[in-house]
Amino acid sequence: MAKRYGKPTSEVTQEDWKRANGFKYPSIVHTALDAGLRPIEVGRAKTHWVDVSNSTLRIPEEDSTKNEDNWTVSLRHETTKYLSRWLEERELYEKYEDTDSLWLTRHSNPYSSSSLRYVLDAVCEIAEINRDISWYAIRHSTGTYMAREEGLAAAQSQLRHHNIETTAKYDQAPVEDRRDALDNMG
Repeated sequence: MAKRYGKPTSEVTQEDWKRANGFKYPSIVHTALDAGLRPIEVGRAKTHWVDVSNSTLRIPEEDSTKNEDNWTVSLRHETTKYLSRWLEERELYEKYEDTDSLWLTRHSNPYSSSSLRYVLDAVCEIAEINRDISWYAIRHSTGTYMAREEGLAAAQSQLRHHNIETTAKYDQAPVEDRRDALDNMG
């Protein structure tokens, strides 16, 4: 805490610990996982994208990456809780006063691939995950899981792909699932 806030260890207070254990990082990671956000989309995310009452993220076409459509993606209720709490907490920080950016780095910049790499490395260290994971691995996991559980159309919509062929690469049903499907066919 002392290093993080640039103060002597003896001056670290309980308030510093509360501030450090906020909802910013859980909201970033959970939202990125649910929505399959690209790094540039994390950086572009705005407060008005968040629709807490409907557990959705509404990405307008002007902020959309790689396409020209408005997108609505689903969020888990747990993610919505983190986002709701983050939006409340966000109001406490001066750096957010004149911006509608959903998240900013500690240097008041929008997140980028490199700053998200730092976040992901820290999360992996805390979770004792000893492998190299990229931000796009989160997106790929979302696409693969959504394709497996709900089909390619759901994955296409959640990942914001115009072309189903782009989404098809996420259709990686395990051998066991394909074997079960064949067995069920008779």
